[in-house]
Amino acid sequence: MFKNWLIKKIDKKIDNVVNRFKIDLSSYDSGIIDYALIDQNEINQLRGVSYPEFIDRLKKIVEKNKLPIKFVAIKDFKDPDRDFETDPLGYKIYTLELGNPDATHKIVIEGTCHGGERIHSLTCAVVALSLCKEGPLREKILNSSHISILPAADPLGWHKKTRAYVNMRGEETRNPVVVNMNHIRNLFGWSDTNSVFGRNLEEAKSERIRSIEKHLLEKFGPPTLYTSLHETVMFGSHLFYGNAGIMILLHHYFPDEIKDILFSLHYALTTGEKVDKLLRKLNPLSDLKYTEQYLEYHPAFERAKSIRNYIKRLGIRTFEDKFFRVERELPFIGPKSEVTIAESLLITGPLFVKAGIVLAPDYYEKTSGSTGYTIETFSQSESERVLQAAAFIDGTLRCEVLREYYE
Repeated sequence: MFKNWLIKKIDKKIDNVVNRFKIDLSSYDSGIIDYALIDQNEINQLRGVSYPEFIDRLKKIVEKNKLPIKFVAIKDFKDPDRDFETDPLGYKIYTLELGNPDATHKIVIEGTCHGGERIHSLTCAVVALSLCKEGPLREKILNSSHISILPAADPLGWHKKTRAYVNMRGEETRNPVVVNMNHIRNLFGWSDTNSVFGRNLEEAKSERIRSIEKHLLEKFGPPTLYTSLHETVMFGSHLFYGNAGIMILLHHYFPDEIKDILFSLHYALTTGEKVDKLLRKLNPLSDLKYTEQYLEYHPAFERAKSIRNYIKRLGIRTFEDKFFRVERELPFIGPKSEVTIAESLLITGPLFVKAGIVLAPDYYEKTSGSTGYTIETFSQSESERVLQAAAFIDGTLRCEVLREYYE
């Protein structure tokens, strides 16, 4: 009873803070993203259309309005003269390219890495259409950047509404049994395609992944900024992640000695910890105890915080507003989470390296030195999730391309 009371109390406090800054985004154009393009009717239709129909609708909008968006099909890594096609339905993987092809800044925005996470394919469309509108900020971004938007990295997964897994022979499956039963999946060596990018053996990657990799590393780029948009759609997620906001994951690699220090520190989330952090900051003789202090002036950490701060300026909840904070505020000590959270930020480079996992953004950072971000949106309405992801792209382009900074 006490815990439920505390959760409601903190939730109410958070709502008051969020609503204080809230902008009516239903008709808001930030100069980069036109949030009025997020239409619930389009979202409703997205549930029923096939992948080819989704691409055709986008093409018609582009052609009708004569927009500077180029549809580029990813080539088969084995045959550069042939478009890659998924087996058995023969779906092509399209990217939307816009901006300046001669620019050294190469930006990739990926949606629907997991086939069941359809909603951010629409986010990708909103971003592309927004950037084609007039405005000095958009013009500056398009002149200084070449942008590749991958609205659906797994068209067959879109069709089956589930995610793909790959075995060590590079074979993909979307069998629901393998997807839903972790022990069976692990027993036969199936891995989520998001982590297959990091496999050392090329033959252990699927042909689809190898074709995407080759396109982004050789034909486009290599990318200097890679963003991957995800959503939590698992059964029952609303029970755990209701109104959880948007989580930003920063992919950044540190030397081993730095990683060891990071894993010895923890985050200040409770009131007592925040007071302790302040006192330690004022005392030059105290040992470092908190991650934020250690990373205070690290460029990647500061830019990620700036993106988060921009999102909050729009009145959008971020992950730390809801999750784990309640547990940390309880008056008794509970088990410490393996995944600690500070200001909706996970330093996933060292975290995932320690676990032996290399996700797509990590792979491109390792191979090309790109900046990598992943977001996760949770169990809110579909229009809210599109809005959150669009706000993330909005903030990312401001901070990474225009070099704006938000306290």
